[in-house]
Amino acid sequence: MSEVLSSDGIRLDLSALRATADAVGARLFVDRTQAFGVLATDYATLAADYVAFHGYKWLLCPRGTAALIVRPDRADELEPLAPGWKSTALPHGYFGGSPDLVARSAMRLDSSPAWFSWIGVCAALNIHASLDHTQVEEHTTGLAQRFVDTARSFGYSSPAYGLPSHIAVLNSPVIPHLPDLLREQGVRAAATETRLRIGVHYFNNDDDIDRVLDVLSQHRPRT
Repeated sequence: MSEVLSSDGIRLDLSALRATADAVGARLFVDRTQAFGVLATDYATLAADYVAFHGYKWLLCPRGTAALIVRPDRADELEPLAPGWKSTALPHGYFGGSPDLVARSAMRLDSSPAWFSWIGVCAALNIHASLDHTQVEEHTTGLAQRFVDTARSFGYSSPAYGLPSHIAVLNSPVIPHLPDLLREQGVRAAATETRLRIGVHYFNNDDDIDRVLDVLSQHRPRT
C-alpha cells in the first residue's frame, strides 16, 4: 500500500498495518513515493519488509530514479527479473566464471542505473540529508492543515484526515476556469472546476497558501 494516497492525501497508519500483517503472517510492502522526503516516518522501528519509492516526487530527484529497500531476512524471497553484471557479487564474477548472484542480498536485484539521473539524485539527497525531517513534516502538514481549515470556513468540503498529511483535497462548487485562476496567481496544482488538490513542499510558505485561499475566498459556495 501507499503510505500517502496521491489522489486524496489520506495517510495510512503504518504501525497498525505492521501489527496486523504480523498477526496473520503477511508481508508489509510500502510505497513511499508520496511520502519520502517530506514525512518523518520511523522506518527503522516499523521494519517494513519492502519499501519502494520513485525519486522524482518529494525527493526532487530527476526522473528515471527509483529504489527498493529490502529487509535483509526477506532478500532471499525475491528473484531478479533481468540479472546482469550489477547483480553479481564483487568483483563481479559475470566477467569470468559463474555469474553467481549475491547470496541473500537485495544487490542481486540491481540493474545498471541511468547514470546522469543519479548524479542529480546525489545533489538532491545531500540537500535532504541536511534538513531536520521532523521540522519538514511539521511545516508541510501544518500548511496543508491551515489550507483545509480556512477553506472549510469558506464553506468548502474536504475528506476527513486521520494522520497529518501534506496533500490536501477540496471538493468545490463549480468554479469556471479554476485552473486558469490559480495559474494567474502563480499556483500550480491539480485542479478542475469542481476539485482542487494541493501538495505542500518544504519550500512552500504561508504566502503560497494565501494565494490559493484568495482565489477560493472569491468563489465561496452558496449556503
